[in-house]
Amino acid sequence: MALIAATITTGLIAGLFYAFACSVMPALRGTDARTFIDVMQRVNRAILNGWFAAAFAGAFLLTAQAAVLHIGEGPIASWPRCCCTARCWRSPSWSTCR
Repeated sequence: MALIAATITTGLIAGLFYAFACSVMPALRGTDARTFIDVMQRVNRAILNGWFAAAFAGAFLLTAQAAVLHIGEGPIASWPRCCCTARCWRSPSWSTCR
């Protein structure tokens, strides 16, 4: 169950980042600096809510929980995948749409 929840929350956050990179950032590309800062500050204020916090923190915490629960079960070959998932989630190098 933890792995399913981790997959869902990670997908939600990845989808949010992807949609933001493909829609908001290209729309702001042609604006001046003052407008860009104003819009980004408004987005930051609007996104700070319970749903976002649950998905954002849940993606990492549920992945960690799934990894811990997986220790000792089944083949050890799938353990690196859990570590890779956690590492990719924390990676600052998100790709953007162009």
